[in-house]
Amino acid sequence: MDKSKYLLTVMAALVLAACSSKKDQPVVEKKPSFFDMEHKNPFVTSIYAADPSAHVWADGRLYVYPSHDIDPPRGCDLMDQYHVFSTADMVNWKDEGQILEASQVPWGTPDGNFMWAPDCAYRNGTYYFYFPHPSGSPWNSTWKIGVATSTKPARVVSLNSISVTNN
Repeated sequence: MDKSKYLLTVMAALVLAACSSKKDQPVVEKKPSFFDMEHKNPFVTSIYAADPSAHVWADGRLYVYPSHDIDPPRGCDLMDQYHVFSTADMVNWKDEGQILEASQVPWGTPDGNFMWAPDCAYRNGTYYFYFPHPSGSPWNSTWKIGVATSTKPARVVSLNSISVTNN
């Protein structure tokens, strides 16, 4: 048998083997692994969230502070609120709810977008929630830093702002 006939025969056998029917065999569904079930990653599945900061506070819980897309989402820069999630064991997560939305910022832009990249700090019994937000038009030259304060890590009580220059 010459080389080309041999290759043709081998290829035909491979095609026939690949086309063999498996319809009589039961379908076995792959179950999630123990790791997947236990670690629940990603832990935020109910909202579109981005730009998180994370802190472990004195109560021993990890708090994650992401920005949250408008609902329904319409792009990557239309964030109009901040949300908080917490956990004591990195497996079981609690949705602490919304901490702040653009409509609560009296000096914010009327369209309420651009609630990006927050962070939080703690000092002397007060949590300070910092967030950037424009105060007018054009949005890219009117940024301020908002400061919301609270005695609890997942709640806002009062709002202030600090003006930021573009220099």
